[in-house]
Amino acid sequence: MVETPLRPIFAHACLALCLLLAAAPMVLVDYPPIFDYPNHLARAQVIASLDRSAIFQAHFQQSSFLIPNVLADLVVLALMPLGGVMVAGKVLLLLTFALTLTGAYALNRQVTGQFNPWPLMAAVFLYNEGFFWGFLNYNLGLGLMLWGLAAWVALRHRPAWIRVAVGTAFALAVFFAHLVAFGLYAVAVAVIELHRRATLPQLAVGVAQFMLPLAVFVGLSPSGELDVVALFDFSIPGKIMPFARVISSGNPLLDFATLAATGGALAVALLGGLARTDRSLGLVAAVFLLLELTLPYSMLGSYFLDSRIVVAIALMLMTSLTPRRGMAAAWVVLAIVGGRSYALMDDWRLQDDDTAAVIATLDQVPPGSVIVTAVGHPFELGDWVATRRIKPSHEHTTLYATIRNSVLVPNIFARPGQNPLTFHSSLEALDRAARNPVARIFHSGDARWMVGEMLPLADTAHTITPPIPAVYIIGYHVPCAWWPVDMPIRAVACDPTYSLIEILGGVTEPIP
Repeated sequence: MVETPLRPIFAHACLALCLLLAAAPMVLVDYPPIFDYPNHLARAQVIASLDRSAIFQAHFQQSSFLIPNVLADLVVLALMPLGGVMVAGKVLLLLTFALTLTGAYALNRQVTGQFNPWPLMAAVFLYNEGFFWGFLNYNLGLGLMLWGLAAWVALRHRPAWIRVAVGTAFALAVFFAHLVAFGLYAVAVAVIELHRRATLPQLAVGVAQFMLPLAVFVGLSPSGELDVVALFDFSIPGKIMPFARVISSGNPLLDFATLAATGGALAVALLGGLARTDRSLGLVAAVFLLLELTLPYSMLGSYFLDSRIVVAIALMLMTSLTPRRGMAAAWVVLAIVGGRSYALMDDWRLQDDDTAAVIATLDQVPPGSVIVTAVGHPFELGDWVATRRIKPSHEHTTLYATIRNSVLVPNIFARPGQNPLTFHSSLEALDRAARNPVARIFHSGDARWMVGEMLPLADTAHTITPPIPAVYIIGYHVPCAWWPVDMPIRAVACDPTYSLIEILGGVTEPIP
């Protein structure tokens, strides 16, 4: 006997509980261990204080906001007056989760005709590999894409001008979030319309909503001037590993258990007749899969183009689920999401303590100073089961010095055509240091080279305009013993996992 689907009130309650459970790790820590997260916050902090900071004015320029990678910055800037950049960042993360999960829920309602908890399995994929990398604009764009598709389906019988107007609003929002999300949104609309055998006039209405964003990109956006250099990787690891790492959190055992539980639950539901998939959204997921297998991994100066589509495939598959047993789905979803969040909370608390210790050291650096970052291990691109194994990944932790104390960190994402802020220093040493990924130090010889790179800046720091109070290098997983004792440096902090030195420029003080 088929069980009656859950009443809407119970499905809504399940949605609220899923959001609360998913948000718990972020709410309970001060510094979410998200790779590029400090970059987003620091960039907003620089933009907000550019008119009153001499050191920022000397090395940064505000660029155009008409770029398809800016919405997260705009959200943080809009929220900063309410509680500062740290609060604004947390709200941005929670907003991304809320948009994605409620978007999946709303889109499923439009294609199935009922509210049900099966699409809430998308909550498992909120903490996805791209999220841990810090692809905040892209994840924000996916949430908006789901809401845009829900609105598009809901308005299918309304006048064309209403559909175009609403569709254009969503298309613009997704475009300013991320270009890949915008492309996926256009593809999804096309697949849905073709599946319902839309006429040419109906297809024209669907296309019309994307004209304004495309006009902005071609005619007004500096991103349209970036070199279209496509780099492909058709190797089996390059195309298949992202599926194994779709929810990679740095805890392979937790990730494997979560994927196994999710896959097992879906297999039982589909094979046992407890759920089925909506054909139109299933086709969208299939086309997304083809895109993942054929697109380049790099274009327009952006990376991981193909692999980031994997989470869009997962979200669309979860959204396509139509229930036949609502109560069973509710318990399964809550158990998997709650179990993963509980494990992440323990993991994140430990990383939060580590990050807080580094930030306490960074707080010793005077405002207006310069800190250059180095890391003592290779850049982690991931393997079959994990994106990163070193936790927390401190490559961008130094940018909290920019957020908290107006310290200049050249290793910030501020690139022409890609960000609304650009970094360009007249100081040659700083321009050389503004590399991403950041410099690597694998032995004492590398440490000597890096100190030598910064010595010219330290020698002239007090004579330039505006003057730079001090020049520092922080090395994560770089022991103090590697820094050259015969060069003019001073040890500020020597910790087992990081070291902070000041480049003195003239006076040598041995490192203890």
